[in-house]
Amino acid sequence: SSDPESTAENERSRSDSSRSPRERRRPGVPPPDSIPEDVEWDGHGPSPAEGSAMGQFKHQKAFLEQVMKLQTEAPPQKTSIAEAAAGLPLEAAQALILLGPETEGLVKVPWQGLPYDLSCLAAASRMFSRLVPSLGEAKCSSLCSALRGSDVPPAIAEVLAAGQSPSSPSGSPLPVDLRHAALETAAVSSGFELQQVSSPIESLKAMLKGKPTACCVLLENYIAVVEDPMTGMEDEKEVGASCILIVGGDLLGPSFVAFDPFGESGGEVNYWSMPDLENSKPAAYLQLSPILP
Repeated sequence: SSDPESTAENERSRSDSSRSPRERRRPGVPPPDSIPEDVEWDGHGPSPAEGSAMGQFKHQKAFLEQVMKLQTEAPPQKTSIAEAAAGLPLEAAQALILLGPETEGLVKVPWQGLPYDLSCLAAASRMFSRLVPSLGEAKCSSLCSALRGSDVPPAIAEVLAAGQSPSSPSGSPLPVDLRHAALETAAVSSGFELQQVSSPIESLKAMLKGKPTACCVLLENYIAVVEDPMTGMEDEKEVGASCILIVGGDLLGPSFVAFDPFGESGGEVNYWSMPDLENSKPAAYLQLSPILP
């Protein structure tokens, strides 16, 4: 028989290892089904779910009233509250990155099937071309076509040969410096500036200044959460080396709005917390900006 304490410890370890919660809610906001089922309601007054929502609204109202009070009592000045949100909100990022003309067959996005690192670059290309129309809408498709061509630099060719999750034939992740070199080569040849930063916070601060910016995060230990479309049940899948593209976030968390290229449909845009990011073992933060004409 198994040791109960050992079983509990294994369950905790499995729970703690989740890397991609696929959250579509803003961090800190409880899900609708978080109301206890055993709460009785006699039919009078607000239901438990409505009461919970009203409670949240009261907290928000009190917070806004406090902010307005501070603004009337103190001289106008920049505050961390005003500067908390940076870059794209979730819904805008989903539209700019994932919506496109691809409607036929199984291909949903131009980068589908490319290595995750290069998929993030392609997603950034589409996003920037839509934010800065002078870059041209076809920029993303041209980049993906070039990456699939036969005449690519050696560093990119080696990453392409490793497959979607950049691993060597032995199964170990490709060296981060090789992945970095491949991403930089592809970025520079496509009209982007790429520089390594110490934290994605630096990229959020650049977004606050109005600079078109995104941050590619090279991950070494990504574990995805996969949902069965038939049953709705979720399971974890060890991916290993992967990449996400941070396109927005909140400095107060911090939390991030990030494109994740994993998945059969070419990726999703979700919220990531700092613990989510750290659990996936980020190996490098590479800031991307388009070279404007």
